[in-house]
Amino acid sequence: MPYPIDMAVLSAVGGEVRIAVRGWQPQINPAWVVAADELPQTEWDIGGGLLQASVTAGYRITSMTLAGTVTGALETAALDSQCGSAQLACARGTAASQATVDMSVLRNGTATGPALWRLDDAQGTHAYSLTASQPLTGEFDLEVNTYGMAFATAGVEDRHGDISYVPSRASLGFGDMILTVQVSPVPEPGTYAMLLGGLGLLGVAARRRQH
Repeated sequence: MPYPIDMAVLSAVGGEVRIAVRGWQPQINPAWVVAADELPQTEWDIGGGLLQASVTAGYRITSMTLAGTVTGALETAALDSQCGSAQLACARGTAASQATVDMSVLRNGTATGPALWRLDDAQGTHAYSLTASQPLTGEFDLEVNTYGMAFATAGVEDRHGDISYVPSRASLGFGDMILTVQVSPVPEPGTYAMLLGGLGLLGVAARRRQH
């Protein structure tokens, strides 16, 4: 099912307009994914969208930059100090994550200037920035695809068949995105809406979720 993209102009100064975008991010649960038994736990989601845009005659877009943040955490608990002895066989738990963002400009069905950002096993907050720097006039599409996944398996402690599990945790979350558009020549104040006619109005995000 398509979901509308929520876009809001943050600033329009000189030849630069900054637009906040919500709806392209994977809606992966930012809370912990916890594995506490024999079953692995995974949460993942894809997002993104296609913006159909047209630039007013006499102007051109010189570049577009998509920026945002990804925040993650991984945790595998320590095992019993007796692990490895004759009395206790152990296997440490695992925690992992992956985040990707890619952006392409489409003209007449052909993608140009693709840019890809990928981050594995995020700890803390990481910033990304993708830029399409080819000049654009007339009609074009901006395609963005995103993916997020968090995965965890519990640690195992086996005392001669008496098995216990040590929890592992993983989390991943996408922050807000900012699309910065550089325009030449510098538009008159109040003309950005006309200049970027259609930008965001026809954008939709197709998403599916799996837990």
